[in-house]
Amino acid sequence: MSTLEQYQEIAHRHLPARSPKCLLHFPEKPEMGEDWTHPIRIKDDELLVELMAVGYEEDGSIGSVMVFCARFDLAKLSAARWAAYWEAAVRVLPEVGSGIDVHRPDLIDDPSNNTVEDFVRGFHSPEPSVLEETQAAYEEFLRSARPEPREKTLARRAAAFERAMANHDKVAARFLRSHGLRLPKSAALTWAIFTSLSPNEWAATRALMGITPTSVSCGVLRLYSDRAFELPLKEGFDERIHYVSAIHPPEAPVMFLAECASFAYFFDDPRDLPSGVVKFMNDTPSVWVGETFWDFFILWTDKVLERPWNFIETQNRREFRELFCQLRLFREALEDFRDYAEAVREEDQKGMRWSYEERSQMARQPSGIGIATPQGDSEGLWLPENILEDAIQSEIAEHVDQARSELAQGNPRYALALGRELFCQGRASVRGEPSTESYAPPWQDESLELLVGAYEQLGRDALAQNVKVLHEHRGIFLESAFVEVPPSIEIQEIKLQHHVDPGLGTLVVQDDGSETVVWVGVLHPETAPLRFFFEAPRDVWPDQASLGRVKAFLATRDERIAEARAAIVDELQRNPEGLGVQATDVEALLREGETSLVEQPEISLYLDEGVFVLFRAGKLPPYVTVTFDAGRPPRVDTVSAGG
Repeated sequence: MSTLEQYQEIAHRHLPARSPKCLLHFPEKPEMGEDWTHPIRIKDDELLVELMAVGYEEDGSIGSVMVFCARFDLAKLSAARWAAYWEAAVRVLPEVGSGIDVHRPDLIDDPSNNTVEDFVRGFHSPEPSVLEETQAAYEEFLRSARPEPREKTLARRAAAFERAMANHDKVAARFLRSHGLRLPKSAALTWAIFTSLSPNEWAATRALMGITPTSVSCGVLRLYSDRAFELPLKEGFDERIHYVSAIHPPEAPVMFLAECASFAYFFDDPRDLPSGVVKFMNDTPSVWVGETFWDFFILWTDKVLERPWNFIETQNRREFRELFCQLRLFREALEDFRDYAEAVREEDQKGMRWSYEERSQMARQPSGIGIATPQGDSEGLWLPENILEDAIQSEIAEHVDQARSELAQGNPRYALALGRELFCQGRASVRGEPSTESYAPPWQDESLELLVGAYEQLGRDALAQNVKVLHEHRGIFLESAFVEVPPSIEIQEIKLQHHVDPGLGTLVVQDDGSETVVWVGVLHPETAPLRFFFEAPRDVWPDQASLGRVKAFLATRDERIAEARAAIVDELQRNPEGLGVQATDVEALLREGETSLVEQPEISLYLDEGVFVLFRAGKLPPYVTVTFDAGRPPRVDTVSAGG
């Protein structure tokens, strides 16, 4: 097997390489927080090569500089193939557009490429799309990620859709009573999508957007759950302040949350259904993201699938492929709802005043989404970019007077636009943890006056009432308006028969009354206890795919324990200080054998993430943990006795 020194010598023999268009060489120091002493190194089962590609303009000036990390599978490499790859790369460099175009790990992955000529032909061929490159891996991934028959998957989708649609009328009636707004049927569709997902189908939204079973229960959509529908309000609270924050205008009650973001329909007029859905993020203007949430997720997955390296923040190839496969799984779940989505769209569009295409093209405002009135949008109106700027305070006061005057003359357009801008900017301008007593953003009394007057003149009385409630409770920040059911523990026994030994499992439900529950299963096999954790919507369990993963793990439990012990020994030899051991003590410890190093393991299986094995310390000072993630070598870490 070739050594790291050989790979380094071969690469340095060919680089730096220069052509009229570009220069390819090694960076002089680590970039982006990387810690390395040599630009070519081995990490886990990959050869990492830090490269810098400099692009030149026709006049010879520098046009672009890009630093990137090329990763190659060590199992596919040999010194001979590595030398042929770089000789071919240098040969084709004058013909390609930039140095990054010779970053082709896929050519190394192809075992038919062995000679310089093979690699030259490869560089001249189109680079395969990520979809093509990961197809075989995806087919293998599906065997464990979605083992159920296709007809069962579709039945799961249909059942979720039917449940949500059956609840829609009562949810919409309640929303009309509480908010005075008409809830579209696409809201029920969105809840159906979420509640139909298996743990593996949740993985992509969880990892890439921070959308989880818990976060989608934080908003109006939660009312589609019978259990949540019955929850009482907190004393002094109003449904209209459920999970609102400073950046939400009266037209946008929160439907569900994500990490650092929230999603809402935008209700311009209580008499109409909303034209589309919007996304809010702290410190950035709100934006339209689609006609429905289904449309948004389709557009988002399209973008990520086309250019996944812009969204999947990992340089580990196996982790990248796993996340990409999980995203494809989620996209296929969306496609299962396509017919439902189109049928619901056709019905909802009948209740819209403006189509999504028309509404989303209307003028924007500094805070994001603009206004829509019979008199027009906010095009041409003066609106402040920053209401905290001292230099424009008198100018704001003058324009407030102008908006008042126009409102008195029967034109509410400016009052609505300026009032909304003062409302959103003022509420978002105060940071920290606001409270009803101390939260006093600027210009909020004027904003309330202008908005109430404009809404009432436009016949949008429900929005006038909503802004009064938001103004009264302006110190509330992303808080549930409902009294949650006190935590309770429900215990039931499940039996898992498998071909290693029979196990009696206890399923503990950590239940806070929400639609999402955490299932904690505990098994007591002969050699080591196993705990498995599973967060999912209430309707998903018992999930046969997850139970199958538990059984599959039990069938290989002893092998995994042995593999974990071997990984600890390997880490002890490679990095003893990391395990709290002096290098001089390693040989003596190894002579005593693996089992003397650590005591009996405790195993935790996170069904949507991986396997975690905790070894209580034996001869080693701290606790030792070994984590297994799909397709990657076990990772060894330590924790203190108190950690």
